[in-house]
Amino acid sequence: MRLLFMLPFATIIIAKILNWVIGFNDSTNELINQSMFIFIGICYIIYGFALDQMKYKVTLIVCGLFLISMNFLPKNNYMIGLGVMSIVIPLLIGKFLILKKPSNSVPNQ
Repeated sequence: MRLLFMLPFATIIIAKILNWVIGFNDSTNELINQSMFIFIGICYIIYGFALDQMKYKVTLIVCGLFLISMNFLPKNNYMIGLGVMSIVIPLLIGKFLILKKPSNSVPNQ
């Protein structure tokens, strides 16, 4: 299962680096960017199903669905702004969920 997520991630990173070095044409670069956003959206959807609290679950699933669907909709400034928010909001949720977890350590006596 881990390989299933690491293989597309590694492929996209290698393609982005090769784009800097080789300089692919615009259609190939657009395909790399679309695959990157679709992969991020799929990861957000899967992570959303793993959460317990409904408000975080719905937020992550909506952000993931928007990242996937924005590749097939016409681009304008509002779509780009919503896309940036769809990437940042799940990251903030993940950060705050980590901070809220209680510590299981034994206090010093």
